[in-house]
Amino acid sequence: MAAVKPPKLPPVLTPVADFEPILIRAIDEQQDIQEMHIKNVRLYNTDFGRTGFKNVIFENCKFETCDLSDCSFIDVIFKNSDLSNSRLNHSYFKYCSFLCVKAMGSLFSQSIFTQVTFSDCNFQYGNLDSSTLNSVFARTCDFSHSALSQCRLKDTAVKECRFIETGFFKTRLKGLDFSDSELAAIQLSDTFEELEGACVNTWQAVELARLLKIIIKDI
Repeated sequence: MAAVKPPKLPPVLTPVADFEPILIRAIDEQQDIQEMHIKNVRLYNTDFGRTGFKNVIFENCKFETCDLSDCSFIDVIFKNSDLSNSRLNHSYFKYCSFLCVKAMGSLFSQSIFTQVTFSDCNFQYGNLDSSTLNSVFARTCDFSHSALSQCRLKDTAVKECRFIETGFFKTRLKGLDFSDSELAAIQLSDTFEELEGACVNTWQAVELARLLKIIIKDI
């Protein structure tokens, strides 16, 4: 796949420590939040009101059980932040980076990811069902027990990630190289059509053979 383009940010961003009043005003005025460095913010059970974010850094933020559904994020960095158990369904991400982000149990279903990088992130028990991933790169991330069913993948790559009991039902994995990742007990359809064209190592092939009820004998 081609290199994923990083977010483009202006040299100077407005520092923000008290974010909630800015969010409320943006929702009321139906305006995007732009060119801000939002740091050390804690919000619980907050509705983000379908707000758009452009040229923004979220650093060391915790948005717990918040509703970010239908929000858009363009040229945005999430860094050392926690989105666990929050809802980001139907959201749009373009030219974004997730760096050391915790998103356990978060919902990203039916979202669009274009030119997005995930690095050292925890998406255990997350839900990305029916999402589109176009030019996405995930490195050293944990997708164990997550749902990635009926996703559309294009120019997407993974490296040294964990996929333990991950659901790939009806998601075509053609072109994905899992050989340096952990891949075990994944959930597939009865036809195993998802695996066509995927690249795995020898040990993973043995594990997948068990799913296919193939008996392997040493010669």
